[in-house]
Amino acid sequence: MNLKKIEEERRALVSRLRTLCLRERLLGGTVTRTMVGNSLRMTVTDKVDGKTRTLFVPAERQEEVSRWNENWKEVRGLLRSLSELQRTELRVSIGQESAAATSVRDVVPQRLRKKRPRSRG
Repeated sequence: MNLKKIEEERRALVSRLRTLCLRERLLGGTVTRTMVGNSLRMTVTDKVDGKTRTLFVPAERQEEVSRWNENWKEVRGLLRSLSELQRTELRVSIGQESAAATSVRDVVPQRLRKKRPRSRG
């Protein structure tokens, strides 16, 4: 991948992010739907200062709130893509383009890597 293609892709990602953040509503958190009797109940939960907070969503706003949450998820995905693209840009600019995503350190955060048992002997 060359720097010109990377820049074009970066501009497209930033444009979509700008559109979502300026023109659409965003709502982070986990959307949960539960049947209570014959009616569908929706709540949105998230954590603030280590405590879970729950927000009940009235039936007439459920579709709208779902859309806001989908927008939030798209923004998160776009930010991840932008970060990965800029990581690639850095590799290309310093001449390490062949090393792209070959190291587990580039792909999996330290806290998620499996620890290898130490050999005794």
